[in-house]
Amino acid sequence: MISYFVKRSQDGDKTSLGLTGEAWTSANVLSISNYLPQSSDHRPVTTVRLLHDRKSVRVLFKVSDRFVRCVRTEYQSDVWNDSCVEWFVRPKPDKGYFNFEINCLGVLHVHYVEDPVRVDGKLTKSTPVPAESGALIKILHSVSSAVDPKIAEPMEWAILMDVPVKFFEPFIGPIGNLSSQRWRANFNKCADQTSHPTWATWNPVSELNFHRPQEFGEIVFE
Repeated sequence: MISYFVKRSQDGDKTSLGLTGEAWTSANVLSISNYLPQSSDHRPVTTVRLLHDRKSVRVLFKVSDRFVRCVRTEYQSDVWNDSCVEWFVRPKPDKGYFNFEINCLGVLHVHYVEDPVRVDGKLTKSTPVPAESGALIKILHSVSSAVDPKIAEPMEWAILMDVPVKFFEPFIGPIGNLSSQRWRANFNKCADQTSHPTWATWNPVSELNFHRPQEFGEIVFE
């Protein structure tokens, strides 16, 4: 199981935490580089940085990509079919996990999953997060409009999510100060319905299925 140390951002850093803010230079870097064999020969380079301020988690994805396609524009749409990044996270060991899936346009799909066993292709117990709760998450994105047809040439795109602790609490109860907490998580890169499909993870998974909390890594908050 891979572990990642989430550094605490200093007071006043919030204004410098854009897609290219100076504060990110202090964050540790992880790589989404474990590609599933079902992937095409396209291997985008995807890195992730995290920071926290004791009451929110900020996740910055950067992708060096090609064959980028992005057509989903509605909250809770099937964004994994586009050029997409994901953060699956389980803050408490006795509760479910959240799957944050976000395409390069910044469109979010997020559910609270309590039973990931699939029946007829669907998760047994997966609750869509209401739009009013999803609105608590601040998102910055470098791609400004839908992409269709695809962009075959090399390009870079970035996504920043700022997720407050209060987003999680209606589902799993009080979390409190993030300092010193340990959560289970995985980070994924996918692009199911593109000309060059890709599926990759941070912590390895044993099959083409990202909904495997038993194979999540660990994130540790400073």
